This record gives sequence, C-alpha cells and structure tokens, in this order.
Amino acid sequence: FSSRRRHTRYWRDWSSDVCSSDLGDALVDGVPRVSSARRASGADGEAPAGAGAAEDGSREVHLNDWARNAPSAFSDNAIRTTKYTWVSVLPKALYEQLRRVANLFFTAIAILSLLPGVSPTRPITNVLPLLVIVGFSFARDVYEDVRRGRSDAVTNTRPAYVLARRGAPTAAAGEALGADEARAVREAGLAPRRHVRLRRQDVAVGDVVLVRRGETFPADLVLLATAPVAGGVAYVSTANLDGESNLKRVSLPPALADGGVLGEADLDALTAVVTVQRPEPALHAFRGAMRVGSGPLLAVDADNMLLRDTTLRNTPYIYGGVLMTGVETKVALNMRQPPSKLGVLERQLNWIVIGLFLSLAVIDRNRDRKSTRLNSSHANISYAVFCLKK
Repeated sequence: FSSRRRHTRYWRDWSSDVCSSDLGDALVDGVPRVSSARRASGADGEAPAGAGAAEDGSREVHLNDWARNAPSAFSDNAIRTTKYTWVSVLPKALYEQLRRVANLFFTAIAILSLLPGVSPTRPITNVLPLLVIVGFSFARDVYEDVRRGRSDAVTNTRPAYVLARRGAPTAAAGEALGADEARAVREAGLAPRRHVRLRRQDVAVGDVVLVRRGETFPADLVLLATAPVAGGVAYVSTANLDGESNLKRVSLPPALADGGVLGEADLDALTAVVTVQRPEPALHAFRGAMRVGSGPLLAVDADNMLLRDTTLRNTPYIYGGVLMTGVETKVALNMRQPPSKLGVLERQLNWIVIGLFLSLAVIDRNRDRKSTRLNSSHANISYAVFCLKK
C-alpha cells in the first residue's frame, strides 16, 4: 500500500509539473509534447542539433547520433558510492569520531592537559590513549570507504558493447572488440565490425547498447530490438532493485513494434528521437515519447524500459537506447549515502557520558560554594582573633 501511495503521489506531482512547466504544453493522447521554447527552435516539434536537457529536466535524446547529443549537459555514467573524497576525508572522518561524546569529552581533557599549570598529570597520559582509540576508528572508516571505491572502479570499468557511434570523434569512438569478444558476438549471429567496446563509465546518452543473456544493463535503456527468436519481447530480473524474483516482461515501444524486429544494420541507420521526463526515482513509473524518422510521436512507458543493474534473462540478446546515465538512473536516485555508524549502544553511551559530565559539573559547583563559605568563615575567625590580641 505504501508503494501504491508513493506512485500515486509521483503521478500527481508529474501531472502538475506538466501543467505548470515547459516539459509539455499539454498532453496529446497521453503523449508529452516538447516545450514551446524548444518547439520554436525546430520544425514540427523536433529539436535542433545539440538540443538536450531543458531547464525543467526533460530531454530529447537522439539515438546513435553523437554529434547531436554531445553538446547537451547529460551526466556521465560513472557511479560513486563512497562517503569521502581526498579533500573531505579528514574533516568528515573527524566529525564522525567527535559525534561520540566520549571522544569529544576526552579530547577536551587532552587539550586542557596541554596547558601548563592546569592539569596535575603529564599530557601524554591523556593524549596517547585518545589518539589510539580515535585513530583506530578513523582507519577503519577510511579502509571501508577505500573498499567501496574499489568496488565502484570495478563497476565503472566493466566493458559495455555499443553500436559504432555516428559522428563521434576518434577519441570517443571506442575500441575494437577483442578476439574472444568478437567470437561471442559472431556466435549470436551479429557482425563484430559494427560494435565497439567502451568502459561502462564512458557509455553516453543516445548510445545503442548490446546486452546479452545474463548481463546487467549499464544504464537506463529503452528497448529497441531483440533477438529474432524473442519476437520483440525481453525478460528481465529486477531482484537487484526491488527483491522480486519473478521475471518482468519488457516489450518494444509502439513506435517500433509495427515494423517488426530490427536488425543491427537497421539500428545502425535508425533515426529516432526520444522525448522523456526529468529523472525520477520511482522504479515502475516512466513517461516519454518516441518519433522514428518522420513518423508520429508515440508513447514510451515503463513497460518499454530496461533499468540499470537489472539482468537480462531468457533472451539471447537485446539492443537498447540509453536515456539516463550515472546519477540520473533510477537505481542511483534510490541510493542512500553510506550511513554514519552510530549504534544503539553508542547512543546510550553518549547519554551516560553527558550524565557523568553534568554530575561532575554539579559536584564541582557545590565544592566551590563550600570552599568559598569555609574561606569566609576562616577569614572572620582570623579577624576576631586579631582584634582580641589588640
């Protein structure tokens, strides 16, 4: 029920955005129409070369057209799950340690012990244990973050296979497939020469990606083609996202469904523009539209989408067009920052230390008052004795 309420709220918010923003001046037969500002710059609702993300977050993606997508401000496809950077590691890690009141208390004691004439003990007796405890916790946090960074590096450098980019410069064209990769592509009945290898972090919006059975999707894709035996339908495991073990059925969008299953040569020559909403975290909600060539603008929804980190099953291979990358993918939008580790026991210990500190403050205050009274009475007695002697 909570998931249903969340999706209902999402669609209500999206509808209000459509009415109040430039994502679409209106919904025509349930299909979002491009904004008036962008429509004015291109005929029949088509964006000019270089058009991409709009101010409201909506975007027009030109499939396998590097020259028209490159000027747009799309994010790269790298994923980062680390808590610290080289600049922030020291202040953030120290903050995490000083959130523990005991560390803060003993840090204050250590600082006071460094002042001459304040503490009766040597500073080393207070500073050394504090450095050992805080240093050990600091090293553990940094080590765990380094492991997260290494895992990110493995994910970001994993190979992805895309159709050769039209209009891409040599530096962005990708690498030719290796012998083993070419053989695997050839066994699937595809031509290796039409494909190039990229690192996942280099996959860009608009690329046409080849994904084979058992592989995860490198970005949020719209399904463009499947193996002929699959008949335009792909089956996807979303267990990595929502924990559901049953396979989801993903079909071709209406703009491609009537033309039959496209081959790699057809995809290489495909001219298509996809208009999509701004990136949103709702996993099972998506709204957009696709125009193939000079054809009509037809709807694209969640049933046509392949989300990052889901796995292709029971389908030899598929081709998908990249619509969202990196931090704009749904899996990234649903990620949480690495939590600050402060357990129940440590929270209780914080309150115990605060209670001890307040008790010491009260005892010290009462001792000062008694000492002041005792000194005053001693002064009075001494004055009386002095007067009697006179």
